[in-house]
Amino acid sequence: MGCGGSILRKQLSPDAEAKIRTLFAKIDEDKSHTISKQEAMTFFKGKFGKLSADAMFKEVDTKQNGEITEEEFVGFWKQVRKSGYKEAEILEEVANLESGEGWVDWKDDRNTGSD
Repeated sequence: MGCGGSILRKQLSPDAEAKIRTLFAKIDEDKSHTISKQEAMTFFKGKFGKLSADAMFKEVDTKQNGEITEEEFVGFWKQVRKSGYKEAEILEEVANLESGEGWVDWKDDRNTGSD
């Protein structure tokens, strides 16, 4: 199948990207098209809310401006996929996040700063 097939397998499907965008919208409580650290802490309820919000911002806020755009958020998940994770693993984690679980550190080219 050559090089092109390998690249295609490491992309997110339109369905997966839609689920990621839905998660973004759920976290973006004020519908400003950006996620603030406060919105992230509200989303990640519980005693590890601040820790999860901080970890997410360290990995996803590539502009380091204190907010996460939808493109940064989707771009993060795309690079996780390109790092070798299966789409099913990503979708499982998106579902876990939607159900209130904490942020996890993927073995990719970004980190939460906790290593």
